[in-house]
Amino acid sequence: MKERQYLDRTETVLNRWRILSRKVSTVGRFWNDLQGKYEFPRMRKISQGARTWMGKHKTLARFFILAAILAVMFFREPSFFLSPRLWAEEGRDYFGNAYRYAHTELWYRGLSFLYAGYFSLWPNIATTVAANCVSLENVPYVTLLFSVTVQLIPFAIVLWSISAFWQSMDRKTAGILILLFAPISGEVWVSTILSQVFFAITTFLLLLEDAPVTALRRWIYRVLLLLGGLTGPISGILSPFFLHEAYREKSKERWIQTIVLATCAAIQTYIMFFMSYRGTHSVFDIPAYILSLVTNRFGSVLLGRGGGKGVANVFLDAYDQSGYVCAAGVFVCSFVVGLILFFLSRGIPARERRILIGVYIFLTIISFYGAIGEEKRHLITVGPGARYFYASNVILLLLVLARIRKPVRLGSLTATVMLILSITLGMLDYKRTLIQNNRWPQWKAEVQAWRKDPLRKVAVWPPNRKITLQKWDAQEIPLPQQLISSNPKESGKNSAVLR
Repeated sequence: MKERQYLDRTETVLNRWRILSRKVSTVGRFWNDLQGKYEFPRMRKISQGARTWMGKHKTLARFFILAAILAVMFFREPSFFLSPRLWAEEGRDYFGNAYRYAHTELWYRGLSFLYAGYFSLWPNIATTVAANCVSLENVPYVTLLFSVTVQLIPFAIVLWSISAFWQSMDRKTAGILILLFAPISGEVWVSTILSQVFFAITTFLLLLEDAPVTALRRWIYRVLLLLGGLTGPISGILSPFFLHEAYREKSKERWIQTIVLATCAAIQTYIMFFMSYRGTHSVFDIPAYILSLVTNRFGSVLLGRGGGKGVANVFLDAYDQSGYVCAAGVFVCSFVVGLILFFLSRGIPARERRILIGVYIFLTIISFYGAIGEEKRHLITVGPGARYFYASNVILLLLVLARIRKPVRLGSLTATVMLILSITLGMLDYKRTLIQNNRWPQWKAEVQAWRKDPLRKVAVWPPNRKITLQKWDAQEIPLPQQLISSNPKESGKNSAVLR
C-alpha cells in the first residue's frame, strides 16, 4: 500500500514537472513570436542599422566599445583618473624599491623586486617606468595607465574572440557586462599590485579560445601568457588545464602556450619555496571553505553584496558553533553548491563544461588556501578579502552565461534570470564596493611636503601606509632580504597567492 502511494506521488510530481516545462516552452515561443510581430518599426530599423554598420566596420566598432567601457570605468570614480593614487604595497614597496635604484646603473633592480613570497612582473614594470621616466608628482598617472591597460585586456579578448564560446554579439555583450559588473570588484580596481587577478581572467579566456591561426594573434597570446605567468602565481596555476587541452587538441600552438605557462609556474614555484621568507604555512579550513562558497561566491553573485552579507551572518553563527550545528551548516552548503553546479553544467558542450567547472573549483580551492593568514573565518564574511573571489565570480557568471541556450526552456530561462539579477545587483553596487575616501592623502600634496622635508615619509592609500623615499648609495651592499620584501612578516611561505 505504501509503495503504491509512493509511486502515485512520484508520478504526480513528474506530471507537474512536465506541465511546467511545457508552459515555460510556450512562454518562450510566445515571447519570440511577440518580438517578431510587435517590435517597434523604428527600433527595428535602428537595431538593423547598428548591426549593419558594425558588420562593415568591425575593428572600428570594437575600439568604440572599448572606449565606452573605459568611460564606464572612469565614471565609477572619476577621482581615480583625475587625481590618481598609489595603493598600499604598490607605493610602499614596489615604487619605494624602484625609486631607490632609479637613474642609477642599478635601475634594473626595480624589475626584479620580490614581495610576499612570489614575483609580480607587471607592478615592477609600472613602478620602474614611473620612477625613471616621469617626475615624482606624475608617478600615479603611470601606474594608472598600466593598471587600466591590464583591466581592458579581457574585454579586448572577448571583442576580438573567434572562439565558439563567443558565438554571437549578444553573448559578447553579456560577457562584457559580466567583466564590468561582477560583484565585489572594488578592491582590485585600477591597482597594479592586483593586476594578477585580471591576468588570471585573461589566461582563463585564452584557455577558452581556439588555437589561433594567424601569427599576430599567436604572438599576442604568448606574450599575454608570459606576462600573466610572471605576474603572481594564479595564471601559472592554470597550466594543467592548458596541458590537458593540448593533449586533446593535438595542436602545436596549444603545446607552446602550455610550455610558456608551465615555465612561468616553475619559476614562481622556485621563488615561493626556495627564495621567499620562510614563515608560517597556510591552513586549509574545509568548513570555512565550503561556507565561503555559499557566502562570498554564490551568495554575493546571485543575491548581491547585501544578500551575501545576510547569508554570511547566518553561516558565521553556524561556523562558530561546534559539533552538529557546524556540521549541519557545512552539509547544507555542500548540497546547495553541488545542486547549483549540477544545474549549470547541464546542456553545456563537454569542452566548455570541463574548462568552466574545472577551473572554477580549482581556482576557488587555491585562492582560499593561499589567502593571507592562518585564520580563514574572515573569508566567510562578504567584504574582506574580496580580491580572493573576483576572478572565480567572473568564471561562475560565465558558467551561467553558457547555460543560456536556445530554444528557451526552463533551464535556460532560470539561467537568464540569474544572470540578469546578478548584473543588475552588480550595477547597483558598482560604486559602493570601491575602497576610497576623499579625506585620504593626496599624492601631489604629499610630494610637495616631502620636497620641503626630505626626511618625511610620503603617505599612500589606504591610511597608515607610507613610503621612505631614499636613493641607493654606491657604497651600500644590499641585503638579500631587501630584494625579497621590505616587510618579511607579510611574505610568509605559501601564505599569499593573492596579494
